[in-house]
Amino acid sequence: MKRLPRLIVATIVLVCMFCTSAFAGFYGGACEITYFDDGSYCISRIVEYSSPASTAANTVAEGERALDYYSASGDILFTLTLHGTFTYDGNTARATSADYDYDIYDTLWSLDNGRAWCTGATALAEATFSHLLLGDVVIDTSLSCSPDGHLF
Repeated sequence: MKRLPRLIVATIVLVCMFCTSAFAGFYGGACEITYFDDGSYCISRIVEYSSPASTAANTVAEGERALDYYSASGDILFTLTLHGTFTYDGNTARATSADYDYDIYDTLWSLDNGRAWCTGATALAEATFSHLLLGDVVIDTSLSCSPDGHLF
C-alpha cells in the first residue's frame, strides 16, 4: 500500500514533463515536489508562454506557476496558479503584473483569502485555504524572470 502514493507521484511527474509539450506555443519547465510532515505534498510546475512580444527596447515574457496540493493519500485538494508578466532587455528584468487564480477539488476546502503582487523581477502570490476540520494551509509561491527572459 505504501507504493501507491509513490506511483501516483511518479505518474504526476511524468504528466508534468510531457503534458506541456502537447500544447504548441508553450514551454513547460520542470516539476518540483515538496513533501510535508503530515504526508501531504505539493507539486509545482512552470508554464512559460513562448513567442515574446517586443515593446520598444523591452521584450515581454509571460508565464505561470501552478501549485497542486495533494493529501497524504494522493487526492488533489486544490491548485493555486500565479500568473506573471515581465519585461526584460538583456541587462535587467522587471515584473509588471501579477495575478492568481485557484481551483478547489474537495468540497471541504475553501479559499479564505489571497493576494498577488510584484517586487523587482518577481511576481508573488499567497493564499490561505481552509478546511472545516483540519484548519488552514497557507500557500505562497513566486515566479521570477532573468534578464534574458527565462522564467524560474
